[in-house]
Amino acid sequence: MEKMTVTLTRITEANIQTLYTLLCDESVWTMAASIPPYPTLEWVRGWVALHETEESLGRAVHRGLLDSVGALCGHVSYFTNQDGEIEIGYMIGHAYRGKGLATAAARAIIALARANGVSGDIYAGTAKDNPASGRILQKLGFAEVGENVVSSKGRTELMEGWVWRLPAPSGGDV
Repeated sequence: MEKMTVTLTRITEANIQTLYTLLCDESVWTMAASIPPYPTLEWVRGWVALHETEESLGRAVHRGLLDSVGALCGHVSYFTNQDGEIEIGYMIGHAYRGKGLATAAARAIIALARANGVSGDIYAGTAKDNPASGRILQKLGFAEVGENVVSSKGRTELMEGWVWRLPAPSGGDV
């Protein structure tokens, strides 16, 4: 398969409606611990504003994801998790899955984190019932290092998951 290219972009009022549409898909909010079921447009605006604040404080970077024709197809981020570790997250809209975009998205946010000075290990979490996300992380050099159970806004029960780690680069590799 040809390596997909993606572009990271800030979420603005011009593309927030598209992000809202992507986040309203049940297959998105059930896998993302921070997104409630059936989010409203106002909730999405608040979520984006919170991300802007986190970024201004140096705690996180959040970006929209554009596919090769410039369509907003997802969201990616890196942030400091509750354990003080840098963690990545990515979401691809249902209609865009199976095209290599999630792998390209994760690769792009890792590259941005490294370019912004993140030099240590990078972590990710996946729901146990989302093995496709684990395969994406494995392709990028992550190894499964543990299990966790997290509260999920999109589920009525706790979400069992896997913890993944990408070792810090040696010799400047990204």
